[in-house]
Amino acid sequence: MKRIGWIIAALIALVGCSIASADESATFLSPVAYLPVVQGGPTAVPTLVPPPTPIPPTPTWVPTVDPWAGWIEFLTGYQETRMKGRGTGSVRRTSLTDYWGDTHYPLGVYIVFFMDVVNFDVGSAYVSGYGTFWMRDGTGPHYDMADLDPQMAAEYEYDRMGTYEDLQPRFLYNMVFVFDVPASGSYSLWYVPWGSGSAVLVQEDSATIVDESALQQFQGNW
Repeated sequence: MKRIGWIIAALIALVGCSIASADESATFLSPVAYLPVVQGGPTAVPTLVPPPTPIPPTPTWVPTVDPWAGWIEFLTGYQETRMKGRGTGSVRRTSLTDYWGDTHYPLGVYIVFFMDVVNFDVGSAYVSGYGTFWMRDGTGPHYDMADLDPQMAAEYEYDRMGTYEDLQPRFLYNMVFVFDVPASGSYSLWYVPWGSGSAVLVQEDSATIVDESALQQFQGNW
């Protein structure tokens, strides 16, 4: 019986040694067993993708706006100065009263013509009362501007500039011009286009002889 007990004790001791050896192996391998695990496999190498080529916008046609559309370019009588003008309206008057209270009456009817004017010369200039504008009924006679008295009366009544007043370059002036014409008739304004030369052939006192082929009609009836 003692021998059997020794054998059992020897077997138990042998099993204990084996378990101890297994624990030592586990402890030795633990650094490897607990290495971090990389999920998803090896890291992918990034590939550079060029940005998409920008597509230029489709060009849109924008119409060019002429700031001087509707303006005329005229010659100012004997000065031969280049100016631009834009008619803004007219009225017919049977009398005009000046600053001093004097009333002036036409032989027919006054056509008071309103115009915005810009001087395009390099220095000051004025709009002459002769050789610049005329009123004309169709292809009939042409009429110069009225005398200075009704002209100055219209300047006073409408608070505008008129003939023989200095206009500085590139400024816009609100102006008024007066014509004395027969009461019956539909009149249009005629002028000398810039670059065509003067239309005045002879000036004798208040009579003006005009080269009609040099004149151009301003649009509209007044």
